[in-house]
Amino acid sequence: MPKLIPFHNTYKATGVNDDEAQDIVLIHGWGLHAIVFDDIVPALLERFRVTVVDLPGMGQSPMPNGDYTLDFLADEVLAIMPERAHVLGWSLGGLFALWLAGRVAIGLSMFLPPLAVAVIDLAMPVALGLVIAREIVAGKNWKNLMVLGLLTAFTLANALFHWEAAHGFYAAQGYGLRLGVGAGVMMIAVIGGRVVPSFTRNWLVRRGEGRRDRKRVV
Repeated sequence: MPKLIPFHNTYKATGVNDDEAQDIVLIHGWGLHAIVFDDIVPALLERFRVTVVDLPGMGQSPMPNGDYTLDFLADEVLAIMPERAHVLGWSLGGLFALWLAGRVAIGLSMFLPPLAVAVIDLAMPVALGLVIAREIVAGKNWKNLMVLGLLTAFTLANALFHWEAAHGFYAAQGYGLRLGVGAGVMMIAVIGGRVVPSFTRNWLVRRGEGRRDRKRVV
C-alpha cells in the first residue's frame, strides 16, 4: 500500500535571504485546512520559510485507511517537515504540536536535562487540562469534572515517572507508570461508557429523533 503523503506547501522567505531563513511549520485545527493561516503567512515570510500542511482527511489530504491516532499524525507531519523547524499550531494543531514536542524530547532525553524533558513532555496534558477546564466552566457541565480529575491524575503520574527516572529509579516498573496506566484505563472507561453515549444522545435530540425505543433482546 503506498504511503499517504499529506498535502503541503513550502513558501520561500521574502524578508530575508531564503537560504538563511529558519523554517516554521503551521498546523491547523480539527476539521479545517491550511488556508486558515493565509492571513498570517505573508508576515511570517518576512523572517521564516513557511510550510503549511493539511492534516490527513482534511483539506486536500486523503483520508487514511488505518487508525487515526496522534502517533499516526506525528509520523505524517514529521515526514514532510524540514529537519530543523519551529512548529506553530492552532486548536488541535496546538495540542498536537505540544504532543509532538514531548515525543521528540523523550527521544532525545539522553542529550537533554531531565527537567527540560519533563517540562516539555508535560506541556501537552497540562494545556489539554486547561482547555477542558475552560469548557466545563463555560458550559457549567460539572459532571465532566471526573474527566478532568482523571487527566490530572494521569499528568501527575507522568510527572512522577520523570521524577523516578531522574533520581535513578527503574521508572519502567515504578509507581508513576502504574498510576498512569490506571488513570488511562479509567479515562477510557469513563469517556467510552458515559461521555460518548451522552454526546450521541444529545446529537439525536438535536436532529429531532429523540429517544429511540429499546427492544428487549431475549
